[in-house]
Amino acid sequence: GLPQSQIVNIGQDVEGNIWLTTIGKGACQLKDNRFNCYDKSKGLTDNNTNSLLTDREGTLWITTFSGGINRVTKQLVTSISTNEGLTDKNIYPLFQDRQENIWIGAAAKLFQLKDGKIQEKSFGSQLRYD
Repeated sequence: GLPQSQIVNIGQDVEGNIWLTTIGKGACQLKDNRFNCYDKSKGLTDNNTNSLLTDREGTLWITTFSGGINRVTKQLVTSISTNEGLTDKNIYPLFQDRQENIWIGAAAKLFQLKDGKIQEKSFGSQLRYD
């Protein structure tokens, strides 16, 4: 069965494995009809996870409620948070554009990870919300 009843998001990695983000159990990979969950004990910064992105290089990005972003490769888990330039640890969606920049959504904020550096995007009066 499922490792946690509160599933937040579903995604797929480059090998075709299904991943679930959960409340309380981190991110869980469904492989060979078994769940393998990554949580704080396996290197994630938070057990409450939001969304997933598999980038063009095959890296899995997992966002969290209070731990920023986790990059998961076959070798290790690394985190991106306030030390790297995010001003919010509660991260929602991720998107990779055609130039391979990662766009990061937070509460009323938008960040861009470009060339290894995080920039908060401020549009001032250029954009309107109607």
